[in-house]
Amino acid sequence: MNLDSNIYYFGNKNRLSHYIADPHALLKLSWKNVFKLTSNDIIISPRPRSTLLEYLFLCSKPDKRPALLQLADGFVFFANSNKKQNRRYGGLYRNVIADVLIINQPICEVDDVVSEIDRIETMITYKINNSSKLIEDPCFVLVASNDPFLDRGVTSCIDEYVEAYRKIKLLFGDDVKVYLSSVNPKLTKPLLGLCKDLKNIGPLSGAELCLDNSVFVGSPGTVIHERFISGQPTYLLSGYADGVKSGKFSLFHELINREKIGSQPIFKYKSPKYVVKRNKLTRSDILEVSIKKRRSAITFLSFFRELQLHVLIHELKMLTFK
Repeated sequence: MNLDSNIYYFGNKNRLSHYIADPHALLKLSWKNVFKLTSNDIIISPRPRSTLLEYLFLCSKPDKRPALLQLADGFVFFANSNKKQNRRYGGLYRNVIADVLIINQPICEVDDVVSEIDRIETMITYKINNSSKLIEDPCFVLVASNDPFLDRGVTSCIDEYVEAYRKIKLLFGDDVKVYLSSVNPKLTKPLLGLCKDLKNIGPLSGAELCLDNSVFVGSPGTVIHERFISGQPTYLLSGYADGVKSGKFSLFHELINREKIGSQPIFKYKSPKYVVKRNKLTRSDILEVSIKKRRSAITFLSFFRELQLHVLIHELKMLTFK
């Protein structure tokens, strides 16, 4: 570990906040410094894929390159890792193309995705608990990830959301509030046309909702994972069940088969228990990555086979110094 090491970030700086204590202390990797990198330096990337980091990791010897720390870009699950556009290098995160990959979920949840479990660290651990909650006046949020289709047919995905909307209205009354949280126009536009009174509130982070009485239903992704961690009633649409580690989320049919106290619904759902969160990474934590440098299990020839020129061109533009 070299205390004089430079620590750079490559990618969206806002995505570092879940992991790094002081993102503003990091240097932006740019044309100004990329050719000055040494074996004492460290590069942190929240990008799911980075051609630049793939080149450094696969085509350079560990003692000749910077240490590479990858931060998982949100919730890691099988269906997303193995969808068509993510199948490079065997699937997203299948092989850890960095010295260390840090995720924001228990390691046991990704052992069906990542083959190099010994190269993973986590920011959180918990056990799955069965919870119940009486909600007097519930409102429902249909949550869609950035890509809710996940190689499913577009029509079947839309149909499942429409069916969920209609069942909620049927069971809880036509006056029950149902919102949509979606940024994908291929899903949003058809749903708003097919479901009367459905309002799209956009990204959940900026929505004005009373979280105490909100129930979340939707596709797997970072947003619904964050609602799960917060302990709120969260249900996965059943058509996505095979794409996520079994036993993590409650399924939508469990919401439908709810119980009541009088006329008030009791929601039963899975939630995290014994939650232990790791402190965000300080400079000294990050410097420890330098002693974990390793040689890739993938040959350098894989880089040239898997190279995507449009990604490379985009990343070269990202190096523009600002």
